[in-house]
Amino acid sequence: MNKFIKISLILIIVLNIFFSMWYVLHNDIFFHTDIARDFLLLDDLAKRKLVLIGPRSSGPSGFYHGPAWMYLNYPAFLIGNGNPITVGWFWILLNLIFLTSSFIVAKKLFNSKTALIFVALLSLFPSIPDPTKNWLNGYYNPFGAMFLIPFYFYCIITYGRKLHKKWLVLALLLNGFMFQFQVAFGGPLLILTSLFVIYKIVKKRLYSHLLAFLILLIPFSTYIIFDLRHNFSHVKAITNLFNDPYKDKIPFLEIVKQRLGMLNMTGMHFFREPHDVFGLVYAYAIAFGIFIAIKVKTIKEKLPYQLFLYIYIGYFILSCLHNGWLMYYYWMPIFPLVFLIFASLESFIPKIIYYTLLFVCLVSNMFISVNYAKQSANFIGKNQDSWKFESSVAETVFKDANGKEFGFFIYSPDIFAYSSKYPFIYQERLNPQTKMHIYERLPLTYLIIAPPPKDKPWMTGDWWKTNKIGIKQTPIKSWDFDNGYKIEKYLLTNKDLKSPMDQNLNDWIYFR
Repeated sequence: MNKFIKISLILIIVLNIFFSMWYVLHNDIFFHTDIARDFLLLDDLAKRKLVLIGPRSSGPSGFYHGPAWMYLNYPAFLIGNGNPITVGWFWILLNLIFLTSSFIVAKKLFNSKTALIFVALLSLFPSIPDPTKNWLNGYYNPFGAMFLIPFYFYCIITYGRKLHKKWLVLALLLNGFMFQFQVAFGGPLLILTSLFVIYKIVKKRLYSHLLAFLILLIPFSTYIIFDLRHNFSHVKAITNLFNDPYKDKIPFLEIVKQRLGMLNMTGMHFFREPHDVFGLVYAYAIAFGIFIAIKVKTIKEKLPYQLFLYIYIGYFILSCLHNGWLMYYYWMPIFPLVFLIFASLESFIPKIIYYTLLFVCLVSNMFISVNYAKQSANFIGKNQDSWKFESSVAETVFKDANGKEFGFFIYSPDIFAYSSKYPFIYQERLNPQTKMHIYERLPLTYLIIAPPPKDKPWMTGDWWKTNKIGIKQTPIKSWDFDNGYKIEKYLLTNKDLKSPMDQNLNDWIYFR
């Protein structure tokens, strides 16, 4: 590799790592619904010490991801006494481990040149802004599957090459934990893995290798124990998936159309929306490179490319069984495989074309990251998805209560209100002398009211306050925040406390 190119790639990696730390360095992380939910579950784990299920899956109703993501983050949660910034630093450490180990995997599969390019592309993941704000300095359960996919790919390729049982055991174990982290990815991948492995076993008559599937009992043990204790709820959830009365809601042709778009454009992930159309160019380049790698007889190593096509295309085909839109975080863990294969094609694509595509992707996304860092001042401590802001709301209430016992309610148009809930749990940890009552009216009561969405201005908290909470008087004090949030303080009389209210409000973690 040209020395200038090598130095440029290393510099880009270093800069991307720096941008991945940007928000944590400013004592903030993205604290959107899914991440805040995870912290509520971590708090639940700290109280129970043992849990068998993780966050609710958005796929089959009643199905849950495994608890692996919770246990992975649990030590950092305990060390920081529940402080999300401490966990944020742990995510930075995870990212560094991911990049380092991915370099080792790519070097073993291909060479050090491929490994360096691969890591340069991977380093973009946590530093490029996403329209849904789902990853910049904010990890949640699908990332666990993404971290494991390079290792899985190495193990399944090595098994295909050597047919040694230990590599099959490792591949299945990793696949099982990917299922724990993200059911929508780990499930289809397990089907694809099983079909490939059974084909190899039957072809080579290695029937004893079927025993390797017993290793799945380890990652699936939490599901087995949970279902035995809860009337086979996950089995029923899968069964109900095929009996869903809304299964024909989205026409099958529309589902296929969406999957095809992801297959050759969005799934490439070299650019984010609305620029993902440029991913087509990279898709064609990858297709050309793989064609050369597979067809040219002098190139002996073909299995990585064959398996990539099998997994990548096979995943999107199997995803059609899900009668709904394929959400971004369902298939996010597959991106590293795309980058790994592209990185390995440097020898098969004309150099001028290859390095032009590589640096257009890297440099353009770097400019986006720099610009995003400049704009972060409008987010940090101000946006409703900012931990720093949400924490300040709860801190304001505890400071005003000044050690007095209080009740509180939170209104959010998204119903869940996870982003506002967890900061109160954290403040209670920091202020054990102050007793708070979740969703209970007390003489001292606070209402935290989120603003309505811009496209739904009628979704204010007024009706909720009077009809759900039963509070109709004027607050004795209020705090208004620039982003539309407000806190209202009430001193309620015995008569006020006896007025009717909705008794079904105290669902702290929905569907849990």
